[in-house]
Amino acid sequence: MSELPGVRVKVQESANQVIYTDAVLINGNPLGFVLNFGQWAPEDPGLVRIYTRVGMSPNHMKLLSQLLTQNVAAYEARFGEVAVTEDRALGEGIERIESRLESDPEVVRLEENVETARAAQEAVAVRLHDSDRAREDHRTRLRSREKELMSGRIRNPTELMQMSEEVRHMKARFVEEEDAELRLMEDAEIADEAMRAATAELNAARNQAAAEAPALRDELEGSRAELAGVVAEKEQVWAEVPPAARTAYSRQRVHPAVAEVANSQCTACRVTVTSRGMQMLRQGDEIVQCENCGRILVLR
Repeated sequence: MSELPGVRVKVQESANQVIYTDAVLINGNPLGFVLNFGQWAPEDPGLVRIYTRVGMSPNHMKLLSQLLTQNVAAYEARFGEVAVTEDRALGEGIERIESRLESDPEVVRLEENVETARAAQEAVAVRLHDSDRAREDHRTRLRSREKELMSGRIRNPTELMQMSEEVRHMKARFVEEEDAELRLMEDAEIADEAMRAATAELNAARNQAAAEAPALRDELEGSRAELAGVVAEKEQVWAEVPPAARTAYSRQRVHPAVAEVANSQCTACRVTVTSRGMQMLRQGDEIVQCENCGRILVLR
């Protein structure tokens, strides 16, 4: 664990045990992400056992992705490029294409923008409706008071002055309400324009996604065919592996199960291989496993 300047790190007792993971399933929604860390079950292909779940906000998730990129780049600069198996790379590529065909990220983002614009438009419309109703009520009361003031039925000078002052205040307030309604109408026009722009952008993105879909489907079919070829080749190679080696490989609980040896070191954990281990590797008669990480070792 790297040290952070000015930050004290305390590992809780519940986190003392380091859990190896070779499968991370990520679920996301507008509020955040959940990272499910698990392990593939070698005895049951297709099964992933989840051991730890971590929730993160979208901001922290993005920061984590940047930190991972930086750390992997630093690792590769020091130890060499991290190799990704061909079938895994193809599988991840297929997943990305399938995900994009099912739900284009840009379309989803723009759909959220449209919903935000629609909510703003509806909110302004409600305020405008309420303002219009309140203004009409005020207009009705004002006309009623003006009619009463001009009727000549009020003889008392004091009462007449009070009503006249009341009417003056009502007129001033009515002018303020009209100004406020004009501003709301301007807000409504802005909201309508934002809604039109967001809808147009969404429609353009949908049209572009629809135009790109045939090429993506072709790419998907090509990747699936290529993956099937890689899997068939692996199965053929696997059939040629001696039974003892198959058993040793199947018992592995870490992935990748095999690590190359370079400069007398296991390239997975960087622990030096013993002289006897190197001798056995050169002879090639027995299976040699790393004494630290347990992976099956092979010479370059």
